[in-house]
Amino acid sequence: MANTAKVMIAKFGKTMVLRTVVRSGTEWSPTQTDTDTEITGVVTLYKTSEIDGTVIKQNDKQVLLDSTVAPVKDGKIVDGSDVYQIVDFETLSPASTVVLYKVQVRK
Repeated sequence: MANTAKVMIAKFGKTMVLRTVVRSGTEWSPTQTDTDTEITGVVTLYKTSEIDGTVIKQNDKQVLLDSTVAPVKDGKIVDGSDVYQIVDFETLSPASTVVLYKVQVRK
């Protein structure tokens, strides 16, 4: 299933960037550096019935990612000139094998 998801996302998805913040340095001299990782994802819209205005807002989108790179809560997804904040994500992993990630993003 994981390989099928990877093939389908590669076929129907597009190249994007997963941007994470790497924190280093000391407590007195912290450093934050953005790290970009190329990913392939499929951007979808939420159904009207899923939008509640609180957890899922009107302009939120869902990005489906294969199991290659795991998203992080404080990360961002860059799609061309659009930068989306990762709000939440769900890991689809039957039988302890990660198949894909469903990532909720917000502009």
